[in-house]
This record gives sequence, structure tokens and C-alpha cells, in this order.
Amino acid sequence: MKGEILFFGERLNGHNLVSFRRKVGLLLQHPYLFHSSVLANVVWTLKIRGIRGTEAQRLAKKALERVGLAGFEGRNARTLSGGESQRVALARALVAAPDVLLLDEPTTHLDAESRRTIEQITMELHTQHGKTIIMATHRIREAIAIARRVLHLFQG
Repeated sequence: MKGEILFFGERLNGHNLVSFRRKVGLLLQHPYLFHSSVLANVVWTLKIRGIRGTEAQRLAKKALERVGLAGFEGRNARTLSGGESQRVALARALVAAPDVLLLDEPTTHLDAESRRTIEQITMELHTQHGKTIIMATHRIREAIAIARRVLHLFQG
């Protein structure tokens, strides 16, 4: 089987993978948070992209505010609840303004309020900011409620 993968109209190859990766944000089901402050966890994404100092701090605080965690900047990220941790990870994924957001079971093990927050943020990203959201979930009702298109995989 032959073919090619196009991402925003460009062919993927080994030479441009870094530039494509920078267009994608990733939120895992069980995100890893560093043993540092909430703010440092979000700033990390910007650091690896060469954004530092006050600009990184400003963007990270804005991302935390967007996910409802303004005021959490100084807290130790490893002491947060599951929903708070997931929102820190979402802020970390969003801070670099990706074109595509990949979500792997983003609301599993979260309470109803945290689930609604994550759902609302992802819906706003798509409807108000035109972001492409690809989400894997076992919650079919959740997918139907927030998605424009649902692809159901059965037995692989």
C-alpha cells in the first residue's frame, strides 16, 4: 500500500517533523506533570520553543486563566487533584497555540465539573478559534455532544 500524508497541505517527511510537531498540542489521559510549580509546568512548553522570560510567564498565565487555574501558578503541580492536573496539562498543550489538539481520553477519571470544563474549553477552541480537535474517548455520549463528526472504531 502506498500513499502520502499531507498536513496542512504539506507532505510529511523526516526533514520537517519538528515544524509539524510544533503545530500539534497533546493532552494524554494520564499527563505527566513535573515536580515543580504549575507555572513552570506550563512555561516548559514555551522554553523548548525558545520563548523565555516575561513573555513566557505572560503566555503561561494566560493559558492557566483560560483553563480556570488563575491563582494556581505557585502551587506544586504534583499536589493537584485529577481535574486540576488535567487542566494544567491542557494549559501546557494550549500555550503554544497549536493548530491541532490531540486528546487521549481527556475526561476519564474526572468529576462532572472538571469534565464539563474540559469539554467547554475544547468546544470553544474549535468553534471560536478554528482549531482542529481529535479526541479518543470511550464516552460515546460525550463525543456526540461535543463533536461535529464522530468516528466509532469497533474491534480494532
